[in-house]
Amino acid sequence: MRRASSPEAVGAGPTGAAGSSPPDSSSSATADSLHRPSRVSRRRSCLREVLLPLVTVTALTGCTSGQGTACTLVGMDSAVSVVWRPADFEGSGGATIRLCVDGACEERASGDPGDPFGRVSVGLPQDIGPEHLPVELTVTPVEKGRPVKDSAQAELTEERPNGSGCGPVAWTATFRADPVKGLVSPKGLVLQEK
Repeated sequence: MRRASSPEAVGAGPTGAAGSSPPDSSSSATADSLHRPSRVSRRRSCLREVLLPLVTVTALTGCTSGQGTACTLVGMDSAVSVVWRPADFEGSGGATIRLCVDGACEERASGDPGDPFGRVSVGLPQDIGPEHLPVELTVTPVEKGRPVKDSAQAELTEERPNGSGCGPVAWTATFRADPVKGLVSPKGLVLQEK
């Protein structure tokens, strides 16, 4: 509440000039102004209404590294993986794909030939680094054909799914399982015939 410093200011109306309003209207104007928010408080309220949602949206879309880089929130684990087209194994009635990396193994059925791709991965410690690891693949046909066995060295490469300077850092290698050749490069792999 404002205090009047002189008798003339007591009779001042909303414009602040003494004597510009009749004495009886100044008391109602002063009472009304006590219940109305000031321009400053209205601006602050408006800023809160605009800025709070913007800050919330910014916080939900990602994080920021120490260098001010915007980061997404995609997760990724370190692993060696084998991918394949299930249609490649249709002639043998499907197959079991077994992948072993440095002694740890995972296996999976090749899947329905209508599926676009199959995948099996062997997880690694997240901070393993740029290692070379022994990989063994065994493709065992369900109905006909001989098992295909192959081995190679996996050269782990650094992956940053959220961009440079953002976590997590994963170390990965990917091969393609071929029903005849075994382990081959995944480059040029068309996941499903058109």
